[in-house]
Formats: sequence, structure tokens, C-alpha cells
Amino acid sequence: MSIWVLLAIGLVLLFVILLLIVLSSMITMSFGIRLSTKECKVNIRITMLFGLLRREYDIPVKVANGAVELEIKEVPDKEEQEEDGDEPAKSIPMSFPLRGLNGGLTKSPSFKRWMKRTLTRIRLKELKWTTRVALDNAAETAVATGLMWSIKHTLLGWVSYKLKMEQIPQLDISPIFNGPPQISTEMRCIAEISCGKAMYAGLVLMVRVLKMKGGIKSWQNTQFKA
Repeated sequence: MSIWVLLAIGLVLLFVILLLIVLSSMITMSFGIRLSTKECKVNIRITMLFGLLRREYDIPVKVANGAVELEIKEVPDKEEQEEDGDEPAKSIPMSFPLRGLNGGLTKSPSFKRWMKRTLTRIRLKELKWTTRVALDNAAETAVATGLMWSIKHTLLGWVSYKLKMEQIPQLDISPIFNGPPQISTEMRCIAEISCGKAMYAGLVLMVRVLKMKGGIKSWQNTQFKA
């Protein structure tokens, strides 16, 4: 056996080993949601390939003109920002019509099955949810606080049924009896899924979209603004 054949076999084995390492690596996603009467903002951090690839996005969200409008703003990494200087952050404005969010692909049984199977592959490592509530008087604030606890525990039961949870979620509601009327909530969670399972789920979803009649058109309803 010539040295070139051995070299080719070695390169193939190296490629297979690297591919297996990449597929077995974890994708860690950190989600932060801040909701109040003044703003609705989502923060997403994604870490891949053992921390070699990191991305963070701030997404302000608002409802206007019969659509959900958001702008995906990439938060530059500190090290990359030092190398690139004062390069402006990238942003992508998007708009989703409200009447189109409940139709098409999301109503199909195949999409629901895909969503259910994908959720079972996600591990929820941490969940913190804090809420501040104040109404016109102490009695209304107390009632609203009890209602908030009920809603949180109901949602927590649904999440624990759908996802694998590694830690007990941390829930907190702070009633404000002497402050001005306000309701604000902030949630942060950390979830993990293997790179291989995430790629498989993405491929399955793409195949189902292509097979579904009108699937591509329903996605094309998303309006990208320059």
C-alpha cells in the first residue's frame, strides 16, 4: 500500500473524527426577555463549538400597523470590536403580519410533530423569572400578585412537561404597594442542544416546508426591510 493511499485514509479518518466531535458538541442558547409598558426587548446569546463561536443579539420588539416589528441587532464581541475598531453593529429589520402568524405551516400536524420532537431534545439548564407588579391600591396589587403566581406555575408545568429541566426554576414576584402602577417582567433561561440534533431538526423542518403546499409562500410573507 503506497504512502499516498495511507495519507488519504488518514485524512478521511481525521475528517470523520472532527465531524463527530463537531456533531457531538453542544449549542448553548441564553435567552433574556424584558417586558414592560415602555419596552419589549429580547436578548439571545449563542455559543457553539466549545466556545469558539459566540454570537449575541438584541431584538427590540413592538406591535404596529397590524404587524409584529422587530430589529435584530448583533452585539459585537469585545475582542472583535477591538480588532475592527468602531465598525457599526449589524442590524436586520423584520416585520411579521399578525394575521399570518397563526396560519400556514404552524397549523400543519407535521409542524406540530416536529416541534414536539425538537423540544424533547433540548435541555433547560437554568430558568429565572422575576416580575414586579403595582396597581392602584394594595388590594388589587395583592390579587394581581396571586394571579401572577398562578400563571407562572401553570406555564412552568407546561415547560417541565415539554423540556428536560436540570435545575429547579427560580420564580419571584415582587408586589409594590406604595409605588406607581406598573407591571414589568424579566426572564432569562439557558438551554442546550447538541449540534448534530440541531442540524437534523433544521433539515427535517426544511424538507417539510418544501413538501408542504404553500409552505414557502407562507414563509415569504415575512417582510425584510432594507
